[in-house]
Amino acid sequence: MRRLRFIPRKDFQKDLKELARIDKTIIDDVMADIDLLCENHQLPAEFMDHALTGRLEGYRDFHVRTPEKGKSPVESNDVVVIYRIVENKLIVVGLRVGSHSKLFNGLDSSVKYKKQ
Repeated sequence: MRRLRFIPRKDFQKDLKELARIDKTIIDDVMADIDLLCENHQLPAEFMDHALTGRLEGYRDFHVRTPEKGKSPVESNDVVVIYRIVENKLIVVGLRVGSHSKLFNGLDSSVKYKKQ
């Protein structure tokens, strides 16, 4: 199986820089997980990788960090990567990275997200 090529969108780079201000180790975690996805074309179950619906139909997300039970989600412990795989080109397109509240707050499921 050929390795997928990672091509981040500008939003992804911006979000990653923002998260690095909170905790620099987030960059290493995100990039290691993306590398694993590029290598294996899928992630182990602990990443809770799943398809998205509504406005983000056609995209998937996986969890880099999940808040421990009983702890409130904050930017440093609730890190989700939204992505899609363009199979015919073998490209992983990084879309957004950040907490659930940041990424999914206010999404109107009746409006499609513009795929780039």
